[in-house]
Amino acid sequence: MRKIALPLTVATLVMSVFGAFLRWLQVLGLFDPETGLAAPMAGISIVFTVYSLLAAAAMLGISLWLRRRMEQPTEAEEALRYTGVLPRAVAVLCAAMLAAAALQAMFTAGDAQSPLMQRLFGAAGLVAAAAMVALPGKGDGSAGATARSASLWLPLFFGYWLVLVYRANAQDPVLWHYVVFALAVAMSAMGFYALSSWYFHKGRPLSGLLYIQLGIYFDICALSDERGLGDKLLLIAAAAMLVVMEYLLLRNMKPKEGEAA
Repeated sequence: MRKIALPLTVATLVMSVFGAFLRWLQVLGLFDPETGLAAPMAGISIVFTVYSLLAAAAMLGISLWLRRRMEQPTEAEEALRYTGVLPRAVAVLCAAMLAAAALQAMFTAGDAQSPLMQRLFGAAGLVAAAAMVALPGKGDGSAGATARSASLWLPLFFGYWLVLVYRANAQDPVLWHYVVFALAVAMSAMGFYALSSWYFHKGRPLSGLLYIQLGIYFDICALSDERGLGDKLLLIAAAAMLVVMEYLLLRNMKPKEGEAA
């Protein structure tokens, strides 16, 4: 499966980058500079929506094709096995970005809509950074002692972030201001939740891979939004970690009996 793991992962990234380009075009010309309102039924919004649906359909198609032809281990020790230092290095880099965003959230909590909730978010982000470092297993295939609990903390953290995103945007009548960002946070939570199933020996090859791909897609698309540095660091960290995990899941699949590699 190693022959197609990299091409399929790159395909996810290419679809995501093109989606981000369309989102950038949308943000560039959709909103009235005086009122901030979005033009109804704007062509770029239709193009972005249709493209996103087609990208999601392509990801589902890839997942179905893999499910039909490949066998995937249901345990993290096998499904996320790797050699070399790259997965661990990416995890450390992502953790550093997550920790920086968490510290920024804590230090700027006084200006937030709910200072206490933002301070809790910052504290949870520091724990999530440590969890991200613990997430990759060891190169020999064994999982780290804290990997299982770490895999549970990350979806909880992104779920809590989604609550803050909703609270901050609930009064905004313009859905396009925040819908892609909210989807990015939601799909990141679902992607890490799906990933945690392998650490409990209940990996779900179809839905798990699909949620991870959607998390990558919307995280990268949301980078085109006008957001603060902290939000973008969190999106980059989530996308990069999910990309590595997607590659490892694909790399460790094996052809079913009777199927060509």
